[in-house]
Amino acid sequence: MKRSPLAGLAILCALLCSDTQALADASPSAADRTAYAQGQSYGRTFQDYLQPGICGIVLERQRCRDDFAAVQQVAGPRDMDAQVASWLQNGDLDKKITSWDGVMIPDVEWQKNPSFGWWWTAGVLSEAVGLPRTTGVESYVSTIVDLLAKHADASPTQFKGLIGSSGSSADRAKPLIDALNVAVPPTEFPSLTIGDGDAGDAQLGVLDNTILELIDSPFGLSRPESRLFALDFVNHVEAIDRKLGGSTSFDDMRRCLRGDIPTDHDLLITRLQKPLTEWVSQLKQSPLQRDAYLFGGAVAQSAYNAAVLKDIDSDRDFRGFISQTKPYDGMLPSAIAAVAKMQNVGFGDWPNVNATASAATLAIMGQ
Repeated sequence: MKRSPLAGLAILCALLCSDTQALADASPSAADRTAYAQGQSYGRTFQDYLQPGICGIVLERQRCRDDFAAVQQVAGPRDMDAQVASWLQNGDLDKKITSWDGVMIPDVEWQKNPSFGWWWTAGVLSEAVGLPRTTGVESYVSTIVDLLAKHADASPTQFKGLIGSSGSSADRAKPLIDALNVAVPPTEFPSLTIGDGDAGDAQLGVLDNTILELIDSPFGLSRPESRLFALDFVNHVEAIDRKLGGSTSFDDMRRCLRGDIPTDHDLLITRLQKPLTEWVSQLKQSPLQRDAYLFGGAVAQSAYNAAVLKDIDSDRDFRGFISQTKPYDGMLPSAIAAVAKMQNVGFGDWPNVNATASAATLAIMGQ
């Protein structure tokens, strides 16, 4: 029997339509990505509330502001907005918010816009699932996982059935998180983008200090983008260490960054901080590189100390070192001016040390 050309066309169309639908299922829309990013912002703001030292880190501070602004677009005005604005002006720990004004998606909103509800909640989960494992964190993550399971009918096709029914909340969420990381890959933050020569070494010192400060606030370090940044940084400094003849081991630090972030302070120091302090001894073979690296780190730490720690002896030590160190080769005029302004502030004048040291840190980074 002779087959009609239309039959072949119908088969071809069916195949193409099927592929097109599969592609649509696999590719989140712009609206989906926006909801996902807003959910991530919300997750991070909650972590900032719990560990406010995160927003005392100069390179994290603008994102703290951006995250609260992104959530405000969804939630509208909240009672804590004025206090948040005051706190995040310079990340001053003394001005941290003292109560949390959370955001819930009511059932009626899930019914009206299930796609937004699902992607927002998935975004919150993506930032929560890697938090250091405590009883409180387990309960928090489990609540998010249960919410997605409750609204499984809102799940895009490619994510259906990916939430487990047993095990820890992280175990239940792992198949979904793995699939989300393929659909919307996380990107490192901050970005390991540095210049050449001594100017790049000073920037590397700022980034090293950023990781050490994140270790002080492990909720910040546990974020997928922070883990990627730290792993990229480790690869970079390991290459420098080996070039200078060093043999510092970063293997356990990598395992930690790819797995569970410790909850024990001593383990945080041993597994994460110690390798970063040990390898720097290799820089004694390259004094100009060492001085630039330590200069950048001292400026960044001066800002963090003024915002969070407020230790006057440390203020004298860090800024005393800076006064004893010449500007490095290639230091931008804007950075030289910003550092000079910082050095003219009295020890322990925390608001002004914070403001000027933060500006100097950003100038060193070329921002």
